[in-house]
Amino acid sequence: MTDVSFYHLQKVGLERALPKLLEKALERGLRAVVVTGGHGPDDEVVDLLVTPSGAREFGTPRVAGRSTHGTGCAFSASLAAHLALGDTLEDAVLLAQRYVAEAIRTGFDLGAGPHGPMNHFPPAGGSVDEATHAARLRGGHR
Repeated sequence: MTDVSFYHLQKVGLERALPKLLEKALERGLRAVVVTGGHGPDDEVVDLLVTPSGAREFGTPRVAGRSTHGTGCAFSASLAAHLALGDTLEDAVLLAQRYVAEAIRTGFDLGAGPHGPMNHFPPAGGSVDEATHAARLRGGHR
């Protein structure tokens, strides 16, 4: 799984090439690409999911705080975990986005650098379908 952020594409001057890059990625066999928007300056974080059937944006208010070290890796890991649990791709993106937001919101104010550690064990909640996840924990399935 590859983590792509719009911010990093801008840093290397590829933001205008993004539509063509995504098209080529899908032509070469990728079934989906997520471009994260968390590094931008706006008050809203917009992540983009692109599949052969189209594109969908997932927007959420930006969480203030400096506990942002590892957000890309945490997003990717959460996305993969939710897919492994059987969530749809769209739900997995939304859940990963919510997980990262809570991990930042409840992060730790440690260290002297610009980015502190996230809380990788934020309080439960924020699930797309709490009943589904509760049933899964009990051994049930959708």
